[in-house]
Amino acid sequence: MISFVFPIYKQEHVLERSISILHEFLEEKYHESYEIIICNDGSPDNCSKIAHDLSRKHNNVRVIGYEQNRGRGHALKYSGLHVRGDYLICMDCDLIKDDYIEYIEIMIAKLKQYDVVIASRFLQESGSKRKWKRKVISKCYRILVKILFPGFYVTDPDVGFKGFKKQCFNYTNLMTNLNGPSWDLQFLVNASMSGYEIHEFPFRYIEDYENSTVNLFFTSFIEFLGMLYIRVTTTISKKIVF
Repeated sequence: MISFVFPIYKQEHVLERSISILHEFLEEKYHESYEIIICNDGSPDNCSKIAHDLSRKHNNVRVIGYEQNRGRGHALKYSGLHVRGDYLICMDCDLIKDDYIEYIEIMIAKLKQYDVVIASRFLQESGSKRKWKRKVISKCYRILVKILFPGFYVTDPDVGFKGFKKQCFNYTNLMTNLNGPSWDLQFLVNASMSGYEIHEFPFRYIEDYENSTVNLFFTSFIEFLGMLYIRVTTTISKKIVF
């Protein structure tokens, strides 16, 4: 079974459409061998009602969550306690579009070969489109990662589209204590140190300018602090394979 996990916070504008598109695709391709878990990370909008309506409509959709917002990382860790599948695919809701559905099949195929799979927006073949501010900040972030974590060869550690083998996810989560946007980097560093194989494939991402709820500069600052924390508390000893 494959478990699709969606941490949601202030995403009422895309939640129903995204889950409906994914459900239709999975029903056609994978029938009963999947589940969709929506984790409500204390969202103050109408996400909870929409999510529960979807779970009543579709048998393969489950809703979990809590009242207080604790961060995307915490939502993913919490979801890991509830999944039933052998593979976890974690996605941001705004990445479920007709143009992106094909990447899910690539992700599933790659997970049979690797422990962690990342849909990278920054490989040479990706061809992603983003605003210049995000391009500059992302470039600086990736340069800092290279400087602070020599031997860590991941081009897009914070993309919201990753897949994991369940055993790898559960084990690595025990060593991952950050809850915010730096959860991804800490998880991947810990997975690398533990000897798990990490693979990236090209993902052509086109930024949704209108529906983004991310505070770019605040999130970047928090990620920078998280990066320093991870650097102080860990040592890279394994090389990531491609």
